[in-house]
Amino acid sequence: MEEGPPEPGTKLPAELVENAGYLLSRLGLRARRRFGEAIAGLGLRPPHFGLLAVLADRDALAQSDLAEALGIDPGRLVGLLDELEQTGLVVRAPDARDRRRHAVKLTRAGRDRVRAARQRAVAVEAELLARLAPAERDELRRLLLRLAVQRESGADGQ
Repeated sequence: MEEGPPEPGTKLPAELVENAGYLLSRLGLRARRRFGEAIAGLGLRPPHFGLLAVLADRDALAQSDLAEALGIDPGRLVGLLDELEQTGLVVRAPDARDRRRHAVKLTRAGRDRVRAARQRAVAVEAELLARLAPAERDELRRLLLRLAVQRESGADGQ
């Protein structure tokens, strides 16, 4: 496979330009920084957004199911929930089906906050992907989702 020259204006050596892992890492850092800045004014960090978005999509969830959906350690989830509960964005209550478990639910303020954060997320994505045509953006999302699902399912042999 013949590799082309680095993108015009790129000051990176070919070794880095040709390394998808490096490029994804670099873009990921930029995306996280921009997204973090965009939602900071709402009192949120990226992990908060993910948690709120899952709850907005699924209504109430048991804490263990929420941790699994997000792919995070249950202990880390507790800290995030504490922060969001203190600001009135979520509530935890005994699960009606199993009172040994806690269900997490968005409050009205939480729904409003996730709606505002979604608008900012769309703006950041548009900024990050501005050089891509709409069809390229869709293809990038599709490919990234395929890689993310592969990794999360353990289908990559790990």
